[in-house]
Amino acid sequence: MTLESDPRLGLPAFAASDPRRDNKLFGFTISHFAEKARWALDYKAVPYRWIALLPGPHLRTVRRMAPKTTVPVLRDGETVVQGSSEILDYVEARHPESSLTPTSEEERQEARDLEDRFDRVIGEATRRIFYSHALPHRRLTVRLFTQGGPAWGPALYSVAYPFIARAIGNLYKPTPENVAKDDRRLTKVFAEIEERLQDRRYLVSDRFSRADFTLAALLGPLWTPAEHPIDWPPDKLYPPPLLEWQQRHAQSALCEYVLRMYRDHRVPTA
Repeated sequence: MTLESDPRLGLPAFAASDPRRDNKLFGFTISHFAEKARWALDYKAVPYRWIALLPGPHLRTVRRMAPKTTVPVLRDGETVVQGSSEILDYVEARHPESSLTPTSEEERQEARDLEDRFDRVIGEATRRIFYSHALPHRRLTVRLFTQGGPAWGPALYSVAYPFIARAIGNLYKPTPENVAKDDRRLTKVFAEIEERLQDRRYLVSDRFSRADFTLAALLGPLWTPAEHPIDWPPDKLYPPPLLEWQQRHAQSALCEYVLRMYRDHRVPTA
């Protein structure tokens, strides 16, 4: 899971109908922000190639394309779009069919506000909690890092993992104090979302929107839906505190909502 970039780019047309175009989406298989971008492209049937990068070695690849080192990154010919929300905006503007953005101004703003809050609160908190438990367990983390990536990934991490794990820890600072704070924030936000969903099927209006799939994508790793493109590792590789964290809300209405979003709206990945 990785940080998002902020800048919105003014970009030329997306020629998805041109078979000579080779649209590529770069990201980490483990990243819930990358899953958000993949879901948007798949839902709108935009053809692309998924390029799984490895945390650490990704820096060299991304620096050649984009202004920041964050992923996901979509490359459409010479056009580069960085960040999951930016990718969604780019695709929505060029493929208005099957829109994920409400049409009314009020609902459009509501969906965007929810998406932004989910990215900042849920995306960042779940990432830090996950790494606090997973980084000390090399087998689990390397399996998630390298899935679908280059064949040399496991060999690289057999040597470089301690350095990369330390760098990730320095970046996200998964200290006990930060994790406890994130846990409290998530508990509060989860309760608010469940209250919002009591009398409705979707978060905004009466149809599936960018707010719904953002929330589901960011919480996918928490409840490992079968429709998710990751091949989830067996439970025996997960440390008990991580399993307990995953299972704490497993009987909740929010968990059922996330699994339903995947069942009903997650079309097969490219």
